[in-house]
Amino acid sequence: MQFVQKLPHRSAFAAEMLPLIENEDYFLNRVIFSDEATFHVRNKVNKHNCRIWGSEYHHAVQEVEMNSPKINVWCALLHDIVIGPFFFAETSVTANIYLDMLQIYTVPQMQHLKPSVVFQQDAVARMFEHFAGTGLSTEYPQGY
Repeated sequence: MQFVQKLPHRSAFAAEMLPLIENEDYFLNRVIFSDEATFHVRNKVNKHNCRIWGSEYHHAVQEVEMNSPKINVWCALLHDIVIGPFFFAETSVTANIYLDMLQIYTVPQMQHLKPSVVFQQDAVARMFEHFAGTGLSTEYPQGY
């Protein structure tokens, strides 16, 4: 659920991106979009950044059995390239595991694309921001 309090950050991001998209014909061709999701064996997907927008609290509920079998999957897309999917062997993805995935699996596959690409990570959990961000700053000093 995306609360209205987060709207200013998303609006600011959109205001920053729109001129880049409008002024550079192929800007979106240079952006690597990435995301992750948890797939439960019982046909349920826990999309960590599901958004429900509204002025009132929306009573959205997604039932998931406790400790049900699941797998965490990450993938990235560039206009003509797919990186992944990457299936995490671990049930829970920690900052260390996520950073290992970036450094061992993802970054080597993007080496030939640098420095022209922008690596976008969507809704990375707070525990990943500093730790994984530190690792990515070395590889992508222009931003990620």
